[in-house]
Amino acid sequence: MKKYCLILAAGDGKRMKSDKPKALAEVLFKPMIGWVLDSAEKAGMDRTAVVVGSGRQQLEDYLGSCGEYDIYEQKERRGTAHAVMAAREFVRSAEKDGAALFVCCADAPFTDVDTMLSSYEAHIESGNDITVISAVIASPRGYGRIMRKNGELSEIIEEKDCTPVQRGIKEVNSGLYWFSPSFLKTLPIS
Repeated sequence: MKKYCLILAAGDGKRMKSDKPKALAEVLFKPMIGWVLDSAEKAGMDRTAVVVGSGRQQLEDYLGSCGEYDIYEQKERRGTAHAVMAAREFVRSAEKDGAALFVCCADAPFTDVDTMLSSYEAHIESGNDITVISAVIASPRGYGRIMRKNGELSEIIEEKDCTPVQRGIKEVNSGLYWFSPSFLKTLPIS
């Protein structure tokens, strides 16, 4: 089965107090998105696309120096699902090619090949429509919490929307997902 990768890079980096898009902030002398692109290539992604927003031209210039990528624009930033749907055409291509779709954030430079590939294998073996990669961490401040019912993922709640009890949950959303593209088109996202 083919593997497609969609990198979400529409963030503007306001909290970083920079004129660059967040994805171009450097970690170890390299833009964060560069590390993610390298991992996607090493993981053998058949095709990679990037959703841009703020600083589109700067991102396009950088991406052009790295290789060939499909680029989609998210004009308004209304969450992860909205960003994925900004690349509807790419999602349709993944479905047409029978590919699984890996979605990740450009500001996750430590997304490694082993995580991409082991989660891909788990996604395929289980036959899931969605595989959410989560982590249990001691101090989950700032992360969306994984809500479960009967052991199964029921919802992801952003920290700002959590009740005090939910804030105590240590399992968090990593921002890494595998999707069946055919499932995505059933979502009511505009």
